[in-house]
Amino acid sequence: MTYRIIASLLILTACQRHINTPQPNPSATQAVIEFNLDKLNFKKSIELLPSGDSISKTALLVTPAVYDSIMQGINISEPLDRKHHYVTVFFLDKDLHKDSLIRYENILGFGIYTIKRTIMHYKLFVKKENIHTPIDDFTCTAQTIYCLDNNIIARHFIKLYKKPVTWLPIFDQKKDRVILSRHELTERLNQLIKF
Repeated sequence: MTYRIIASLLILTACQRHINTPQPNPSATQAVIEFNLDKLNFKKSIELLPSGDSISKTALLVTPAVYDSIMQGINISEPLDRKHHYVTVFFLDKDLHKDSLIRYENILGFGIYTIKRTIMHYKLFVKKENIHTPIDDFTCTAQTIYCLDNNIIARHFIKLYKKPVTWLPIFDQKKDRVILSRHELTERLNQLIKF
């Protein structure tokens, strides 16, 4: 009788473990990207989602220390309030399916989502003369990280530079869900973008 109970518990535990294991995205490609910024050099395995319209997207979860190192490796025209950062979305002038080495010169711009007193804010930075500066027209509130917003920005960079663009969110915390509703950032991006 005791052996049956133990065996049943083992089977239930094994099934539970199998149920909770995250399944890979069947349409994604496994890749290893390498960051080479200033004093930071690290490699990380990621899933690359299929590209379309010259835009690729993926996401990267890193430790807070690595996140800080990435942000410190970028020339920014103003000091950042790092303690409120939620995620930084980088816009890279490359297709990571073909070349997975990310250097400073590949960063066309980035958007920072911060959370202050339960309100999410957004600020877009664009590289000008090798320094990333904020675009005041796109400093606003946002409900969440919305794929359409990042695709609009990526398409603008594609128009400017005539190259494929990958947008790469880098999180140092649990990812937020994507919602399908409009908010202030979307409304501003739907106007004519001028950097």
